[in-house]
Amino acid sequence: MSDAKIHTPLEDAQGLLVGTALVALSVHLLHGASLITGQIAGLSLLLSYVSGWSFGAFFFALNLPFYWLALRRMGGAFTLKTFCAVGLMSLFTELLPRLITFERLDPAAAAVMAGAPGCWRCSATVPAWAGSASWGCICRTRPGSRRAGPS
Repeated sequence: MSDAKIHTPLEDAQGLLVGTALVALSVHLLHGASLITGQIAGLSLLLSYVSGWSFGAFFFALNLPFYWLALRRMGGAFTLKTFCAVGLMSLFTELLPRLITFERLDPAAAAVMAGAPGCWRCSATVPAWAGSASWGCICRTRPGSRRAGPS
């Protein structure tokens, strides 16, 4: 028997909205400082830098094959909730640049601040069923980037 707490649908929705908003803010900070991270989010950032397409479009598209795996291994409810998490994350990363801009963004500060919401999100807000890629707190500057702030 598991000691895992079952969340109400309202708690799930709150965790999903807050968690995806915080991680979208992390991506916005990374993108603003021309930094990258790992996993699907990092690949999405890299592809957005080299192609000019948005992070959200790549993040959503690159996660598509994983829904089939999730459906087979974790079930329909998990897959649906994960689809919603990825969709919201993609949407929020499209909206944030219209709401928040950076005149100057130090890459070191951006790396630390991008890691903090992601790490806090993992431990405090997103329910255990959310199957989004985990966020590391170590970021790298992509080669040849133009960073915000002093060189």
